Amino acid sequence: MLYYLIYNPEHWKRDKHEPFEVYRLENDEYVRQLSNPVWMPEIRLGIDCEQGVYEGWTREWLYWFGQSSNRLPTPVEVAQQEQQRANQEQQKAERETATQRRPDC
Repeated sequence: MLYYLIYNPEHWKRDKHEPFEVYRLENDEYVRQLSNPVWMPEIRLGIDCEQGVYEGWTREWLYWFGQSSNRLPTPVEVAQQEQQRANQEQQKAERETATQRRPDC
């Protein structure tokens, strides 16, 4: 295994770890990776934890990050963005239709 992650937000002090740690196998030894997010070139993604909301739960979650260190949206966030875009397009079409139906004064 090239990488292993420890995500232990509740008992990290007891276990003598940080809440989130990433290790990479280098020369037969696992070495802790300290960047935020931790970049994994083999899959062209980074990983880190960040405050967020999922199914009504607000807490720290693990997220994927792109090469520019921007957090990638979750599937739920993508669906919400698409729904908002569709709603905006529908409202725009309705406004254009209403404008075309108005008689000139």
